Amino acid sequence: MNELEHEELRNALGAFVLNAAPSLEMRRIERHVASCAECEHEVRLLRDASAELAWMPSPEDAGDLVERISATLPRRPRRILTRIAVGVAAVSVALAGLLGTALVRERERNNDLVKVVATADRPIRLAAQKGFSGRGTVYLGHGRAALILDAMPDAGRGRSYQLWAIKGNKPVSMTVVSGHGRVERAFTWKGGADEYALTIEPAGGSPVPTSDPVLAGA
Repeated sequence: MNELEHEELRNALGAFVLNAAPSLEMRRIERHVASCAECEHEVRLLRDASAELAWMPSPEDAGDLVERISATLPRRPRRILTRIAVGVAAVSVALAGLLGTALVRERERNNDLVKVVATADRPIRLAAQKGFSGRGTVYLGHGRAALILDAMPDAGRGRSYQLWAIKGNKPVSMTVVSGHGRVERAFTWKGGADEYALTIEPAGGSPVPTSDPVLAGA
């Protein structure tokens, strides 16, 4: 590959990071990145930039991000720093256009979760039952609650996790969540309980528990 072709591919790395190039071009760039350490490094930087840009409150903050990225390349030629800056700008524009509304909703959801966790009276640890591999914590705030699960296995086809507040012998559904690995949910809750339990239920939840708890705590 000559330098002109190399430069052409390097200039397309921003589109590659966003999966915005044509499929044939994506494969071509992917092959090149696999064999070019310098371009592989730039791709990694651009991916880090796109992740950070998703949470920036204003476009002006992208300038600081460019400076931090540039600081990781102290001996690189200025043209490479310029390409990184251009790539960050391209990522920023694409995120604003393609993900704008979704990012706003996600940011609001995340802020809500953080607020509940920060104002909760105490965390309620949910311990694994009968060899279950996951773990979780319930946070109770003022009219809001949050459930954070970690290392959760898939609940199974057509199944969901359901959190219950148990007072005496009466379980009351708090929330239903899907997913595996790390799962987070903030929700409205004004009640109290003696114990909290997570069960596996039909997708969408059940009026009463239909299985033994996989996580439980008080």
